[in-house]
Amino acid sequence: MQTLVEDVLWLLGPAGLIVIHVLVFGAWVRRIIPLVLLLDVVAFVLFATSLFSLHQFDLWMAEDAWVEWGTFFSFFAVLPLVAWQLYKEHQQERSRDFLSQLALIALSLFCVFIAGEEISWGQRLFALKPPDYFLAHNFQQELNLHNLVAEEKTLGQKIDTRYFVAALAVLYGVLIPLLRLSIERFWKPIGFLSAVAPSLFLLPYFACVALMELIYPLQMGGEAAEFGLGLLFLCSAILIQYGEDDVIDGFKDVIAIVTPFVASLLLAIVTPPLLEATLWAEDEQKEKRTLAELELLKRDFLGEHEGQELLRGGFIHKRIFTGIEEGWLRWPKQSAFVSGGHTKGQSKAAVEARRNFYIDPWNNPYWYLYHRKLRVLVIYSFGANRKRDTQLEHHPLDVVRHGMHGDDLAVAVRLSWK
Repeated sequence: MQTLVEDVLWLLGPAGLIVIHVLVFGAWVRRIIPLVLLLDVVAFVLFATSLFSLHQFDLWMAEDAWVEWGTFFSFFAVLPLVAWQLYKEHQQERSRDFLSQLALIALSLFCVFIAGEEISWGQRLFALKPPDYFLAHNFQQELNLHNLVAEEKTLGQKIDTRYFVAALAVLYGVLIPLLRLSIERFWKPIGFLSAVAPSLFLLPYFACVALMELIYPLQMGGEAAEFGLGLLFLCSAILIQYGEDDVIDGFKDVIAIVTPFVASLLLAIVTPPLLEATLWAEDEQKEKRTLAELELLKRDFLGEHEGQELLRGGFIHKRIFTGIEEGWLRWPKQSAFVSGGHTKGQSKAAVEARRNFYIDPWNNPYWYLYHRKLRVLVIYSFGANRKRDTQLEHHPLDVVRHGMHGDDLAVAVRLSWK
């Protein structure tokens, strides 16, 4: 079944892009043209970067990097765009019917929900501790619903979150435009459907997003697909205001059309360094606490036989809690980390609440990387900026020799056994 879906998406996506570009650029006055050009530029930059500098591409796709913020701002921008359009229509006494207004409001609120999910509702931003239920059942131990629903404990079977993104792209970007076209051709326009349906010219882009999630050509390709989906929802909201076939009315019209798109990209690019300079300041007390807890974790990992009775697998890079839950770690019943005394500045209850789920003082999960062939074990925290600054998977031995990058905190061990 998945193979059939992929074949259809190949026809609608990459092949469809050729057809759409011929149709769009056959009439240079259409208002959709600036948006198509911007989408093409973003797609080209991401593709070229993945092709010639995969390391840089991975950095862009990392948690809290500019691409993730681009996804957030793209989805979130739909709300003010729709609100402004409805306000203008009300002021000009040409309001849509009730169902159309309701559909637009629902679309904008849904996009705000997706934006909040993308940044885990500010968990890493403000170092929030998720409720225990999320820590235990969300496989990324984050404050969001999409990873919670994807977990086997929630629905009885594990569902890869990339299928959610692919399904959303197909439903909103492919099926709804085709449904609208069919209904209008053989019957009459339906107000609420016409109000929210994206342009047919965007359909191949939506199909490419779904295809990328299904075939997953790159390890971090899902982040790029989510970013693309956010930009496509934003383009749809822009076209709700300006229309796709209306004639461009001068340079000012072009500026007005591209401003939300460009503004979202600029905000995405400047947000990480701004957060780095403001919210993510170093905390010496928490750093000392984290280093002490990493030593406790090291004691648990190594045990009496340098980890031989605990570590499983050939190459494992996971959150410690996830490794225990999935059976990759035979965790000791008497854990030095869990039962270790509380540190200065925190109550015993607060420390136990964190340690039961193996999260650090910034309320982010502790991670471990184990490479059997290289005999390397790295146990680490993201540190004050709540994001991974070290690319461990490519050169784990470098961590043993030279330490972590940025403000990542770790203990690294070269194991003596094979």
